[in-house]
Amino acid sequence: MKDNGWVVSTKDRFARVKVRCFSSCEGCAAQSLCHKEDQSMGFLTVINSAQAHPGDKVQVYIPESSYSRSLIFIFGSLLLSALIGMFIGYACSTFLPVSSSPASVGGLFLGILLAGLWNARYLRKKKQFLYPIIMEIINKGAHHGST
Repeated sequence: MKDNGWVVSTKDRFARVKVRCFSSCEGCAAQSLCHKEDQSMGFLTVINSAQAHPGDKVQVYIPESSYSRSLIFIFGSLLLSALIGMFIGYACSTFLPVSSSPASVGGLFLGILLAGLWNARYLRKKKQFLYPIIMEIINKGAHHGST
């Protein structure tokens, strides 16, 4: 999804962009990243790939497909790890002096914990792909280039 907004501030490789909120905001993948000021305006933290400055009108690309893939990966890996952990716990109960129910529940929680750690590592690596990106500067502001 693409949207237009105005750069409010910049810091390092990021910019804070003011965008208009429309009725379609409720279904937007970046809704969790948007800090709404009121019903009509919101703020997004975006990667400033175009080197925009405060006052510039910019076009922002919101990578909805990346959000969807990441969510499917996260929840899928949690579910799969929970099931595998539960099965391993159940299988280990035949070798250990523990009944199958507590061993299965322990395996379930261990699987979820390991998947959670794996997902945290995955998200740290993929973090830059989940941020909206400034694609281009549409109109340079009055203070373009000044510090």
